[in-house]
Amino acid sequence: MARVYARVDEALRPVASSCRACGQCCRFGPATPVLFASTLELAYLVAIAGMPPPERRVVPGPPHAPWQCPYQEGDRCTTREARTLGCRTYFCDSAARVHGERVYAEAVGEIRRIAARRKCGWWYGPARFYFANLGNRGG
Repeated sequence: MARVYARVDEALRPVASSCRACGQCCRFGPATPVLFASTLELAYLVAIAGMPPPERRVVPGPPHAPWQCPYQEGDRCTTREARTLGCRTYFCDSAARVHGERVYAEAVGEIRRIAARRKCGWWYGPARFYFANLGNRGG
């Protein structure tokens, strides 16, 4: 994952300065995008950053129910180096967002191929459900 993310970050270099680091992309609700991620991305995130505390894990619910990333403190990401592909490629600025979406599409395909080569299965869905399921298993 580190190599995939390094390539993504390099591909995003031309638009990286458009990020205001305001934390808006870490707060989700009915009028915002849903953070989707694969099992590989989320497992990597937890391996690097640790499991978020139980009180910050999300409760299962509709994909558009409001929630905040459990790794967000104020407007800052506490696990920036391990953040998911969606976190890396989403931009508030519309021109940067178009570039990010192209980078995302290519990288998610690469992550899927890695999962297939390693025979570790493929799950891709709302990140909130991943954390909720880990919490239900005592993870």
